[in-house]
Amino acid sequence: MLIDPIPIKALQNMLAEIETLISTTTPLPENRTARCLELLQAAKALTKDILKRASRVQ
Repeated sequence: MLIDPIPIKALQNMLAEIETLISTTTPLPENRTARCLELLQAAKALTKDILKRASRVQ
């Protein structure tokens, strides 16, 4: 399966921007800020993995 890396790069840029916004705002109650950052890290890792796999297939 061929994966276009341009949309994945765009997604990575959006995730990075979200991470910046969350990490520079007032913390959310009930540890939600930390959880959001954890989920963003996981999403960034997944996109990185998708790009690695795509480059091996092509």
